Amino acid sequence: MRLSVDGKIWIDQEPARLPPAWHYQQASNLSQSLPMVVVAAGPEVLAGLTVRKMTIGAMLGGGFDTAGQLFGGQPYRGGQAAVAALTGAVAYPFSGVSLWRDAAIGAGVGGVNTVAVNGMYGEGKDVVEGALIGGGLSSFGYVTNTVVRDSLGRILPMRIGASPFNKKVPAILQNLGRKNPYPDMAGHWIGHGISNFGPILELPINVDIENQ
Repeated sequence: MRLSVDGKIWIDQEPARLPPAWHYQQASNLSQSLPMVVVAAGPEVLAGLTVRKMTIGAMLGGGFDTAGQLFGGQPYRGGQAAVAALTGAVAYPFSGVSLWRDAAIGAGVGGVNTVAVNGMYGEGKDVVEGALIGGGLSSFGYVTNTVVRDSLGRILPMRIGASPFNKKVPAILQNLGRKNPYPDMAGHWIGHGISNFGPILELPINVDIENQ
């Protein structure tokens, strides 16, 4: 109720507010998380993205997050998995270059994911802890990748698919096969599995803000 300048009394009635649809809420939340991803990645990084690598990164990020939710017995959160897939798509193409770069990328992804989940679901997870866990797992994944690749490279044949050596044929015409891809493949996937293992551990731990 309010009184106008001419002395008339007006009664304001606020129209009923209908809750927005679930998919609209998720779209809104994801759109709000996009600037954080862009800031974490940087324009130079975004310029080098490829569809294939982004798809792999999205599958790793979203897949491990989904597995973590199901493993922990939580109600499935599609928005949370979508954010993990989004940050995974941005981060994956530029990982595996160096230990420090992987640590920085993992920390950025862990921090952004934690901030996004806190905003979307009203939680109080520690952002610093999320960044530290992401950076630590990515560093460990990079080291594991290197160890597995080098170890298998010393055990397995250097080349595969070569034909038996024929003394009557010049060496340049021999079928020498191709480089054995399995050491690199094994190290790559094991390393990235470790780097994305955070959701399986149900970390970072949710903080009860009300009791702080």
